[in-house]
Amino acid sequence: MLTADAIGELLYGIFPAMNDWLPTDPWYLPIEPHEVQMLIAQHRAEVNPTWIKNLWECEEIAMATVVAIRRQMRDEATASPRAPRYNMAIGEAYATRLNGQDKAHTVNLFVATSGVHLFDMQTGRIWQATEGDNVYFVRM
Repeated sequence: MLTADAIGELLYGIFPAMNDWLPTDPWYLPIEPHEVQMLIAQHRAEVNPTWIKNLWECEEIAMATVVAIRRQMRDEATASPRAPRYNMAIGEAYATRLNGQDKAHTVNLFVATSGVHLFDMQTGRIWQATEGDNVYFVRM
């Protein structure tokens, strides 16, 4: 389990230019990169990451990804009293620079035992977050 405070410390340590972050829960479950790869494959069709200008852009795709994963967790918790009752440490990251490219973009973020990672549902790419990723806001 990870506390929201511990995640905040990690985020501010990696993203010194981050203005703020909005945790929605006090506790989170870490999620590993291989699990995220499975979730991307599982929810890709549901999220439909096809970009549509002014309607279905990167921020909507990132939000829809979090909703799809949390809905799955809700359904599992409803079906089984043994299922986790905490959200996975996954959210949205708003940035002006990602992977060495200067551009405004919103991707997803998750916290694993190996640290903070980012992933882009539009491309399916997952990478370890660095200070070079200029994230200015995170919602989890």
